[in-house]
Parts: sequence; C-alpha cells; structure tokens
Amino acid sequence: MGAYHRRILLDTRPPLVEGSSGGSVVAELEDDFHRFGVTLHHDGTVVTAVEGHADRTPWSTCEEAVGVLPDFAGMPLFTRHSEVGRWARPREHCTHLFDITGLAVVHAGRGRMGRRTYDIEVPDREGEATRPSVERDGELVFRWDVDGSVIRGPAPFAEVALRGAFLSWAEEHLDEEGAEAAMLLRRAIDTSIGRGMQDVLDAMDRPNPDSLVMMEGACYSFQRVNMRRARRNKGMARDFTSGDGRLLADVDVQGEAGS
Repeated sequence: MGAYHRRILLDTRPPLVEGSSGGSVVAELEDDFHRFGVTLHHDGTVVTAVEGHADRTPWSTCEEAVGVLPDFAGMPLFTRHSEVGRWARPREHCTHLFDITGLAVVHAGRGRMGRRTYDIEVPDREGEATRPSVERDGELVFRWDVDGSVIRGPAPFAEVALRGAFLSWAEEHLDEEGAEAAMLLRRAIDTSIGRGMQDVLDAMDRPNPDSLVMMEGACYSFQRVNMRRARRNKGMARDFTSGDGRLLADVDVQGEAGS
C-alpha cells in the first residue's frame, strides 16, 4: 500500500517600493500528478496581476490555463477562501491553479508575512476506507476516517459527506483557517483517486468524453471545446510514498519559493 501526497507552499514577498502597502505572494503546489505555481501581486487592497507556471501536468491543455489567471486582476483581497469562488468562475480555470491562487489571495488578505505550508497525505484505500490527513506548518490539523465518500470521524466531522454541500458545512462549522484546511484535504481526497487510474489514462491519447463523463465541464481542460484539443502527457505521474523524491524539492533546496 502506498499513499498520495500533496504539498502547498505560500511565501510572502515584500513590496518593490519600500513603505508601499502592496507586495506579492508566491504559491507553489506539487503532488503525484501536478506541479504548478503562481505569483500574485497586490496593492494591499486588490489583486493587480497574477502570473503562473505549469511544469508537470496530465493534459497538454492544462498549461494553457495559466493564460486565464489574469482574470483575477481587480479581485479584492479576501480572508476566506470560499469568497474567491464567488468572484471568479472555478470551472473555467485549472482547478489546482485556481486553488493556489485563492490561497495566495487569502494569504495577502490576512496580512500574513513569511511562509505557510500544507502537507497532505491520502493512504491508498483498503476497500473504501482511508485515513487522510493535513498538516499546516508541520502541525497536524485534521486526520479523518473516510469510508467511500463519507467522513466517519472524528467529531465534528462524523457522518459528513464529502460530496454535495461539504463546503457550506465547513463554512458554517469551522473558522476560516479550519475551513481552508478542510477544503484542501477534501480536494486531495478527490485527486488521489487518480493513483488507481494512471494506466487507463495513459492509454488515452486524448480525454474520452464517454469514459470521463463525470469530469466534463469540471475544469479548463475538461471544457468540451478544450477536450477536443487536449493530448495526454503520458508518464508524468510520480509516487512520493517511498520518500526518494521530495515534494517541491527545488523550492526547499534553494530556500526561496519560485526561484
């Protein structure tokens, strides 16, 4: 048995002009299937620009989603991640670029300085069961007992469904940072399912709407018009279970996100 792993790193950069209320936030993400990053610039009140990179992606069109990031310009700096989805349209973006851009918006909105890291692990399922966990800055935030698409425990998550109104439930029952961590863990649980599908997906030259009907319209690459153009980037998945390779190793070694 192995495990899916994801790491997200946020790093505040000072303003280019000393004394300015603006600045930037670098956000980096790596997991078994993806390596993305964004740099978000702001003036202390709103987003002024967003740049991104896509270094390892499952589909050729994923890289194009970097070109949609300028849509975030003009967005207010929120302190709750869910507000980002009310301003922009998540399904028109790469899901993972959207998530880390939202985290960068919130990081800036909260006025946080320095780094924040999230480390997520989702053990391969035994039947329908798994015990995923999320750490924030090296401290355990949540570890859930998951059975299928339902969290069995611990409280307050017992019998909470991962589908449907999960985000609304998290907004109601958790504080801002708790809801954020729960959202990230839920997203990772969904993404981890891909560990059992790599051979099937790599056998495709392009996404098959009949085989991936549940994904159609879910993100930039799975908009129908983009599915027609997308090509599979075969053999891009990695397995971080053994610890032979470190997530975001280039960031950690160089000591500066995005360098």
